[in-house]
Amino acid sequence: MLLQVGILFTLFASSCSAKKVDYGYVPLGHNPTLYDAATEPIIQLDDVTFADTIYGADTAFIVEYYADWCGHCRAFAPFWKQFATLVSDWRPIVKVAVINCADPFNDRTCNDNNIHSYPTVKYFPRRSSSARNGVPLEALHSGDGLREQLLVKVRDEYLANRYADWPNPDFLANVRTYGELWTGTPPHVDYLAVIFQREERGSVGVQMMLDLSKYRQRIAIRRSVYSHPLTRVLRINQFPAVVVFRRDEAIAIFNSRLNSGTVSKLEQIAMGPDFTTTTTTTTMATTTMPSWSCRRNPEKCKELYYVSETDMLKSVRYALYNEVTRGSHFIQGSNLTALANFVELLANHFPTRRSPQRKVRGTARSNLNLQHSIRARAVFIELRSYLKTRISQGRIPTSEWETQFKESEKRHFSPFPEEANWQHCRGSTPMLRGYTCGLWTSFHAMTVHAYMEQFKNSSFRGLRLLHSIQGWVQSFFGCENCKEHFMDMTKRLLPMEAKVKKAQDVIFYLWEAHNMVNRRLHGDTMTEDPEFPKYQFPAQFLCNNCTDKQHQFDKREVKNFLVNYYTSIKPHNSIAGRRISAGAA
Repeated sequence: MLLQVGILFTLFASSCSAKKVDYGYVPLGHNPTLYDAATEPIIQLDDVTFADTIYGADTAFIVEYYADWCGHCRAFAPFWKQFATLVSDWRPIVKVAVINCADPFNDRTCNDNNIHSYPTVKYFPRRSSSARNGVPLEALHSGDGLREQLLVKVRDEYLANRYADWPNPDFLANVRTYGELWTGTPPHVDYLAVIFQREERGSVGVQMMLDLSKYRQRIAIRRSVYSHPLTRVLRINQFPAVVVFRRDEAIAIFNSRLNSGTVSKLEQIAMGPDFTTTTTTTTMATTTMPSWSCRRNPEKCKELYYVSETDMLKSVRYALYNEVTRGSHFIQGSNLTALANFVELLANHFPTRRSPQRKVRGTARSNLNLQHSIRARAVFIELRSYLKTRISQGRIPTSEWETQFKESEKRHFSPFPEEANWQHCRGSTPMLRGYTCGLWTSFHAMTVHAYMEQFKNSSFRGLRLLHSIQGWVQSFFGCENCKEHFMDMTKRLLPMEAKVKKAQDVIFYLWEAHNMVNRRLHGDTMTEDPEFPKYQFPAQFLCNNCTDKQHQFDKREVKNFLVNYYTSIKPHNSIAGRRISAGAA
């Protein structure tokens, strides 16, 4: 039923005519968003509205492409919100927008814009005509830094095009008369402000021009260096300073050093004596973690921790289809090799059977089979065969991989439950956990199952499995910051080659690596789910024997726990949708 609703929704949305939207628009799609259309000065776009809103627009645009599952995007979001508020008065010149590339509804737009990682920020000049006009910028974790970066792009665009209706950042020439001072100012403009700054490279003047751009029909703003003759005439000795003239009046009506109240004062001048302004202060959003009660209620907490076939199938499909097909017309070179190695890992070791924690007399062996995973593994085997026939060519069209994947998926009766809810990996809000949780679970489960199947085989090479995971992350994982941390960890902080010597090390390596990530992210209020704090795994309520009195892990007990945990997989459709509250008494 959910699938039918999703298909109907997509058909309805795609049949809608494209349209131009503005602030307050609620985007179409299936996924949650990181931004609030009702309260934040950010235009939310989707596949239906992106082109008509951006291309041919009379303003420039700065766009963030994000994924709602991406922890780095969630950490970046408060800075983007702060930045959007800082430049909200620049709307006549440039607007701030976002699009969620994790939403399948937006796949076409994000692929057209060549988005490989998240978050990606691009600047689109005024009257852009296509995705090719987007200029990549840095996703800085600073509202002020993002504003400064945008200011430079806007200034450079003006200098290249000399738009008559954009603020002119040029410095005043050596004017000799009051009339020359107004040269180039439209006749309907009543006021002229001159900003005197000590350094020519300083951006304070341009920023003020943009802050006041919505009043450009009433007040013109020009810049001057401190060495200009006007500096002596007006007796300016502190910089930066602002002087305001009313048309046809040679005596300045305002002369002051630039301070925090200057923009408000100029707004009042532009709008008249009865005009009042409201100053909005933006603060960084924080979340207070609630107290966690697993120590008091260990049995209730245990019920929240399990390995779900649903979670693994959903995440692996997203990894193989959505991540691999993102942003490029071809899969080639090292990316193609990484894909082939990862598919090989899936074809050989994706779990298709479970081992129940409690042995039940009379349980049929067939009941231990994971039916969806058996069909999924058949898909992986077909894809492996396909890649073996094509890898010698060095590249394959991304569209061909998409077709191959979908046809194989269809032949095996669609084993991936795309429309199902996350199970163990369901977050306390739709933006938390989900895909990344399912991905880690799949990595752990595959290494454990590979070890259980092969540990008596002297030729078993666990390092090869880990390299397949590492290669996929490096080539395809969309969260750029997460990828950088993972690669640094696996190559420098916890080098695979130094850590993996014996068969069982393949299990311990991912366990140690995942705990290293948990230590780094514990307490991060933007990415940590308050219902699932990032414990060192396994927590004591899951395995009381896994730590000694000094709270050090006992590796023998940890190994037994991990093997039992990652082989006791709950089949798809076997789990009720009810969330158990770990905080309940």
